[in-house]
Amino acid sequence: MKRPALLLLLLSLGFCAPMLAHPDGARQGDGYRDEDWLHDLSFSLHLREALLEHGEFPLRSHQVGGGYPILGHPSDGSLSPFSLPFLALSPAWAARLNLVVLLWLGGLGVFGLARETLRLSEGAAFMAGGAFLLSGWLPNFMLAGFYVQSFLALAPLALWLILRRSGGWRSGVLAGLTLLPILLQSGNGILSTGHWLAVAGLALAARRALPRLLIAAATLLGLGAAKWIALLDVLGRGRYLHGEQSGYPFASPADAANCFYDGFGAFLGHLHRPLAAVTSYTEGYPDVPEYADLGLTLPVVGVALLGFVLLRRARVWGLLFVGYTALCFGPNLPGDAYRWFVFSLPGFGAINDPYKYFNLFLVVALALGFGAAVQVARDRGLPRLLPLLLLWPALWNAPSWATVFNEPVQAIERAESFEQLARDPAEGDALMLREHHRPDVAREFFQVPAGRGIVDWYADVHLPEAARPARWYRADGATVPASNYRGEAWCLDACTVESVAFTPNTIRVSVEAPRPTRLVLNQNFDPGWWQTSDEGGLLAIDLPAGSSELRLRYRPVAVLLGLGLSLSSLVLVCFLLWRRR
Repeated sequence: MKRPALLLLLLSLGFCAPMLAHPDGARQGDGYRDEDWLHDLSFSLHLREALLEHGEFPLRSHQVGGGYPILGHPSDGSLSPFSLPFLALSPAWAARLNLVVLLWLGGLGVFGLARETLRLSEGAAFMAGGAFLLSGWLPNFMLAGFYVQSFLALAPLALWLILRRSGGWRSGVLAGLTLLPILLQSGNGILSTGHWLAVAGLALAARRALPRLLIAAATLLGLGAAKWIALLDVLGRGRYLHGEQSGYPFASPADAANCFYDGFGAFLGHLHRPLAAVTSYTEGYPDVPEYADLGLTLPVVGVALLGFVLLRRARVWGLLFVGYTALCFGPNLPGDAYRWFVFSLPGFGAINDPYKYFNLFLVVALALGFGAAVQVARDRGLPRLLPLLLLWPALWNAPSWATVFNEPVQAIERAESFEQLARDPAEGDALMLREHHRPDVAREFFQVPAGRGIVDWYADVHLPEAARPARWYRADGATVPASNYRGEAWCLDACTVESVAFTPNTIRVSVEAPRPTRLVLNQNFDPGWWQTSDEGGLLAIDLPAGSSELRLRYRPVAVLLGLGLSLSSLVLVCFLLWRRR
């Protein structure tokens, strides 16, 4: 497998070469798309600032939401190995590196599935991996701005580990390790991936897949304990903006728009074309669905469908393609398969854009079907021209990478001392306006490294924000002083705050008080802070008269226990794999 792995890596590098068209490029220049893109990349900055500037692991951040338990955010990847490049490289170059690696691993997983489940020759399996790698799925999602969606590319590799004939229980452990980045950073992607692994695994090799699925799930729960415990803590105290509905939310055609494929003609168009590099908007929202276009091209799709028919071993994959296509049509097909086979499952109601999370599996199946057709053509002695069809999606999709990394970003001057900003209430403060109506001065991507905070950030899980901003920002990027700002620390009674300093997990304050008083800190109250109380939603602590040198520590017991469990699980997994080896 070494030679195909090397060739797939070279193919990934060549396909992603347009990323280098603008070496200083970090975003597209489309404000709507850039909002999600920069928002996703900004999570790496919390880890970078915490570790390199303060020597702390970021359990929380004082720079978003007036103080937010950042480890519990679905998109925070502080625990992920894919966050390591961000410690050494700029966000744009670290993202480039990760995308190349993830694309390669996805192609490698499809190659393995082609060899394992279809028993294709090495060459035909390579064509299957190439069809996946050269499709528009990953570049199209990056054009739409969803960096955290890229980790779903690990799903085919996890399924191959679950299905392969060799490896025993060790393969289940490795599958859990492979799925870990999806759990740590891709939010609802772990639900859709788990659904596909269970259905495909049981359909293809139930006796082998079932125990490995259970081992993978146990490995994932142990290694990811810190993440899911932190996430449950935040969900328990906050409000998920795209959360589960009281009833089925896709019952009408209007509700299902831009969430499911709405017709076979449109579906074929989405399979064929890539997402447009430049999009148009109506009332601030895209005119076309953001998640639908897969850029496989119709010739590749047609050959893949023939592969399902002509190679008997490929017919299970053909059925999986039909089944997951039905899920992606949802209420636009009779019976609404999505409602009964996904939405009705516990927790799956949180998926608000179904084909955003499930159309990847259509690409995997079609890539395998294409490899099957190549195998049939070779077995029958036909001219070996089918691989040339992959030139179309390659040439069509590769330029998207240049668009993703099209424009540079300009750093904002670092603040002399920590201060927080929020949207000027005179211009409106609707929560959803945070998603795509913010100037750069209001984006965490720029302000976290500049040493400032954004109170009203766009968080998928929203917690109450009691912190008071020092300045208001406006839509044109200007800022003005906030009239009710009292500093980052003050007393309810007379006192002098001589200094106050914030790091992610620590607050240091020097106070001189002529009599006993209560000190209020301009950070949201959180029960993870020791020896503090709630004062109107803010942190507070009672002080005696005289001089006080305070050092407050953030130590959420459940999350720390989760970190301990994750570390113990990692040690155990490494020991078991080493001992087995």
